Amino acid sequence: MKAPRTKAEFRDGIDRAISHTAAAGRLLQAFRQTLPPDVGCLVLTFDQDGGPGHMGYASTGNREDCIRLLREFLNNFEGN
Repeated sequence: MKAPRTKAEFRDGIDRAISHTAAAGRLLQAFRQTLPPDVGCLVLTFDQDGGPGHMGYASTGNREDCIRLLREFLNNFEGN
């Protein structure tokens, strides 16, 4: 069984997730300047190093549309 995280590890994880979300927000702003107004955008950021798996996201759409988009993307990506 994995040992519980220390307070410092927990805080570091929160800081990392906030950093990912802030980066996604900055990317989203740049994309919005180049995309037509009727095109939505979803930006995901994540750790690539195989660590604890922090992620962040930002979007121009509502939550339900983003969830639908991700489901459709995964179905297409997996060949379903």
